[in-house]
Amino acid sequence: MGYTKHCLRRMSQRGIKMEHIDLVMRFGQNQGDKIVLNRKMIKYIISQRRFSHLKSKLLKLMDKGGVIAVCENSSIITTYNVNSYKRVR
Repeated sequence: MGYTKHCLRRMSQRGIKMEHIDLVMRFGQNQGDKIVLNRKMIKYIISQRRFSHLKSKLLKLMDKGGVIAVCENSSIITTYNVNSYKRVR
């Protein structure tokens, strides 16, 4: 999967590394054009013994509150932290 220039800029602005995106793509839940890896999912993955080698990377993602990657046509358009977007009601 490729990265757009926009995505690479946003990743550097928001402190999201490529290894974080790889974890989102591997363990995240598909919600339309978004792939979401939130705190609840990360806690579940950490509790699984077979993924203990990924624990430090997953804990860094949990500190961010989780990460969302937006994909289209086999490329990642943008990415952001789960807690960064708040809708006005």
